[in-house]
Amino acid sequence: MGVLRAVLEWYDLPVPQLSYFCTLALARRVWPELESHALTRLGETFGIVYEAHNALDDARTCGAIACLAAEKFGRKTLKGLIGAAGLGLREI
Repeated sequence: MGVLRAVLEWYDLPVPQLSYFCTLALARRVWPELESHALTRLGETFGIVYEAHNALDDARTCGAIACLAAEKFGRKTLKGLIGAAGLGLREI
């Protein structure tokens, strides 16, 4: 998200107010036993078809990871998931 902010500022474009959370931090909290939390490895572990370095696949895989984590915690909302994982929202 820092890259997005930097590009917008570089081109003197408005930076929107966005909240987000990090699926890497989420995966580390939910599956601490995994040797790696890289998207490629998470995709392999959970059977998610993932093409590395493809922005759409990055987003889709992160979404799938969030859904799997929500299932594991028994949460139906992102807000509930973030709270259960002990994470906070970040601002761009």
